[in-house]
Amino acid sequence: MAGELPKQEEIYRIFVIAMRECLTNGVRHADATALYVTARQDGNNISLRITNNGKPPESVIVPRGGLLNLHRHVTNLGGTMEIQWSPAFTLIIVMPVEKEAAE
Repeated sequence: MAGELPKQEEIYRIFVIAMRECLTNGVRHADATALYVTARQDGNNISLRITNNGKPPESVIVPRGGLLNLHRHVTNLGGTMEIQWSPAFTLIIVMPVEKEAAE
């Protein structure tokens, strides 16, 4: 992992859920053995980027189950979630950070 997880409890929880979901899916669907996580804060936003060392998806990833639930958590707090499938799986979450937590 590169960067620091957010101090804001709700965003921290969402980021942990995202890492767990990506780890589970990476092992199950891509034969991944490693997860690469980068957290970065830019002004009033914090982003989380997750990839793995598994085989790339064969087609577009349609969120179901855990990814769909994660998407709901993210959007309920005003964030965005993007899933890239080519050339490799990448999950990007961007969350607004409360002013006090950003300082």
